[in-house]
Amino acid sequence: MHDVLHASNPTTAVRKVMQYDCKDLSQVPAIQWGMKQEEKARQQYLEATLCICKDVKLEEVGLILYKDFPFIGASPDGMRQCSCHGRTVIEIKCPYKYRDIYPAADLCLSDANYCLDKDCKLKTGHRYYTQVQTHMLVTGVSTCDFVVWTNAGMVVVNVPRDQSLLNVMLSTCVQFVKSSLIPEILTHKKQCGDSGVDVTFQEDDDPNKRYCSCQKPAYGRMVKCDNNECESEWFHYKCVGIKRKPRGHWFCPSCQC
Repeated sequence: MHDVLHASNPTTAVRKVMQYDCKDLSQVPAIQWGMKQEEKARQQYLEATLCICKDVKLEEVGLILYKDFPFIGASPDGMRQCSCHGRTVIEIKCPYKYRDIYPAADLCLSDANYCLDKDCKLKTGHRYYTQVQTHMLVTGVSTCDFVVWTNAGMVVVNVPRDQSLLNVMLSTCVQFVKSSLIPEILTHKKQCGDSGVDVTFQEDDDPNKRYCSCQKPAYGRMVKCDNNECESEWFHYKCVGIKRKPRGHWFCPSCQC
């Protein structure tokens, strides 16, 4: 949804939805870490909420389809129900990069690519914000508990439903499906396109965003990390010591650890 919402060219989003470039990320350390720690984080979250509400029930859910447009779906990490707060959707993140640091530490909050801002709120421009808003859209709830868990502690950020953004997301998604996705389902014209992971950025591309381990803007030749959860996402060739496009899967130094 985030890619569809912010895509200047729908081809990349189409290829991702059609899984033309689908890669096995199960052995990536960051992915393994998140999967392994999620249940521990869920249990600690339940224990914390039971201190506030005595009749809390936490339900694990799978894929949920949006009833009005069933081509939109979401897979939250859980649904919380209690008499005082009603139903709340749950999303859990276990950042590998800061796995031994408290999630609200200055080191984390000062990272431009981190999901929380300096006030410890979920950044509205982050892809996780789009994700939890999609959760609320398909489940029909008005709030989401966004849980950031590490070995050093846990932070729970309550994110309210952003109806203005949801209206834009919904109209953009419907238009994308009609004009780009359905034609591709029928023709598969983009299936044989170039799926290389490197790209040339221009100096004026999104000047406020920082990439790479150097935390500088996009410029020149860059390579994309194949871990979709990578916080830096794109890396300058020089910073990671490569001179040409890698063959096969490529993971940045942090995601290789």
